[in-house]
Order: sequence, then structure tokens, then C-alpha cells
Amino acid sequence: MRTIWFRLINIGVQQDLNFSERRRVRTVNFSCIVAVFVGLFYVAKHAIQGNYITSLIDLLFTILILPLFYLNHKKKYVLARYLFILVGDAFILLLATKLSPGTMIEYFNLVFMIIPLLFFKSPRVIFFFYIVSVILFFTPQIFFHVYSNDIYSFSNQLVLLISFFLIVWYFQTEQEKYARFVSKQNRRLQRLNEEKNQLIGIAAHDLKSPLKRIEGLISIIKLSSENLTPDQHDLLEKVSQVSNQQNEMIMKVLDLEAVENRMNNSDLVAENLVEILNETLETFHPLALEKDIKIHTNIPKTVCYVKGQRNYLMQVLENLLSNAFKFSPPDTNIYISIDKTSLKTRISVRDEGPGLSQEDMKKLFGKFQKLSAKPTAGESSSGLGLAIAKKYVEAMFGNIWCESDNETGATFIVELQSAEITNPV
Repeated sequence: MRTIWFRLINIGVQQDLNFSERRRVRTVNFSCIVAVFVGLFYVAKHAIQGNYITSLIDLLFTILILPLFYLNHKKKYVLARYLFILVGDAFILLLATKLSPGTMIEYFNLVFMIIPLLFFKSPRVIFFFYIVSVILFFTPQIFFHVYSNDIYSFSNQLVLLISFFLIVWYFQTEQEKYARFVSKQNRRLQRLNEEKNQLIGIAAHDLKSPLKRIEGLISIIKLSSENLTPDQHDLLEKVSQVSNQQNEMIMKVLDLEAVENRMNNSDLVAENLVEILNETLETFHPLALEKDIKIHTNIPKTVCYVKGQRNYLMQVLENLLSNAFKFSPPDTNIYISIDKTSLKTRISVRDEGPGLSQEDMKKLFGKFQKLSAKPTAGESSSGLGLAIAKKYVEAMFGNIWCESDNETGATFIVELQSAEITNPV
């Protein structure tokens, strides 16, 4: 018997549910079990009294409760809760007006004022069912006159008034508990964030120190390079390259940490996007010559002002251009354009690389995400560049996204707020 009860009460309870949700599912199951027993009680009562049609109706409503177990089993939790209350209200209304009028059955509606508190967490839903229960509570007397006037007194209004204050008290108590919980969690998260920052700082320092020593040792070895064979020269360059890549990875982790913890949106000013873009492009000219990539620009001749920060804008442009060159095969093209309106300014960077799959698009701006597309010349990729770019763009109240059909390259678009300078210096 105990095993059967345990199985019934835990129908639909899954491990992936939080504690509160598991409690609500069990409450629905318990309420359904109680409702079935109450229904069977009225089935037997009316059958003994010879009211077989009434007994049959009671049985029908009792049977309607059983599918709710199945809905919980199929994880249709919210639907099961709604149907339980609706079926229960309908059954009580039928008993109070037609099957057993004048027996105070409608007082069961007071129970259905409490059940939504256990089933739901939305105040709107709870108050909706509270109002429905109040209406159904008065319906038997107002519309069907099941009591004489001397029985139907002020006591009903008193009961409703008390229940209303109880439900308001409940919400106030829950709100205070939630506020205390949120405050406690915020303090805990703040402590964890501080500990994380300290750990990252210590780890970065401890990692950078040996890398600097490696670079120093490589420099010393290079001073006596005439004693090295060509193979040793190659190995030395590879060691230096790996060391630089690791140092770059550490710096990007620190950059991302700085973006997330020390960004200040109030420092946004009018910046000349054209000037910043041209400065950034100059650093990529050697790479363009090395990979035989042609750069095509469609940008204003002199100025194009946006609201931003110079360092932020340079970081974003460097990341986008670096990716465009990194994933472009030799002898291809990169197209850069700036489109300005009175409100928004868009800069787009389009390459002719392999493009991005739909799966890659979903994780494009995540941290440490490795995509299916590989750099065309064996360049390294930390998986942090686009995450940093997105943080910087959002700090400037802009948007960044990518368009690609996985065949004809990728286009990265950054949209920023336009700024106007009447007399540029």
C-alpha cells in the first residue's frame, strides 16, 4: 500500500525539476487523489439514497480527474493544474445548484481559493482563480436561491473578507521572503565574483611569468644562433610562436574580464569611425600582401561619427578584420563598408571564406567556442575574440550579428548609434 501511495504521489516528478516545482507536482497528485476519494464518496452516498442519475454524474466527474495523472506523467504540469481547478469548480457548482442544493457544498470553493497558492507562483493567475472562486461561491444563492433568507446571512461576506486578508498576507509574506532570498543571493554572487577575479588575476600572473622567462631564454639562445643548425632554428621559432600564442590567450582572457567588470557606459563620446577604421586597416596590410588578399572599402571620405569609445571601437574592428583574414583563403577579397543614417551607423566586414553553418551561428559569440571552419593558414584561434567584440559593442549600446549561408563567406555587421559633430576639429 505504501509503495502504491509513493508511486501515485510522485507521478511526473522528474530529477530536472527544482524543489518548488517538484512540490507543486506532488501537490497536484495529492489533490487529485483526495478529489477521487471525495467523488467516490458522493457516488456511494447518492447511490445509497437511490439517486442513480446523480451518482452516475458524480462518477463521471471522478473519472475526469484520472487523466490529470497522465498529464503530469507527460510533463504537462501547468495544463494539469488548470484542468484540476476547472473540473473541481464545475463539480462543486453542479453539486451546489442541481445535485445537492442547500447543503453548503459551495463552501468547498473556499478550498479552491487556497489551492492556486499551492499550484502557481504567478500573482495574476492566483488572483484570477480567487475571483472565480468568489463568483462561484455566491452563484448558488444569487441565481438559484438554494437557501432561505434567514440562513443566508452576513457570515458568507465575513468568510470572504477573512479569506481575502489571508491571501494578501500570504503574498506579502512571500514577497518579503523572496526579497531576503534575492538579497542573500546577490551578496553571495558578489563574493564569488570577487573571488573569481582574484583567481583569474593570480592565474594570469603565474602563467605570464614562465612565458616571459621562456621568451628571455629564447632571446639568449638567439644571441649565439651561429652555433645552431637550421632544424634547431625552426624548433626555436616554433617554441617562440607557441609562447606568443599562449601569452595572447592570457591577454584575451584578461581583456574579457576587464570588459565584464570595468566597462563604463557613461564614457561614450563622438568618435570618427572612418579614422579609426583606416588606422586599424594599416596594421593588416602586411597580412593582406602575405595572403594575396584584396581589400575593398566603401566608406565615407573623411568623417563618420558614432557614439562610442576609441579603444572599444579599435578592439571590435581588429577582431572582425582578424577573423576575416584568418578564415579567407589566399587570392580572395574582403569587403568593408560603412552605411550611416541620422540614427544608426552600420559597418560590415564580408569575406570569401568557407562561411558558417547553422550550428556555428548558434555559438558564434560564446566564450571559448571552437567553430567547424578552420583558419586557412594555420593561424591560432582562442575562441574569445567575438565574445570580447560583442561585449564592447553592447557597452556602446550597439548590436552585432553575422549573416552567412555556409557557402559564400560570412558578413559581420556592427550597428552603432550615430553622432553628429557640427564643426569637426
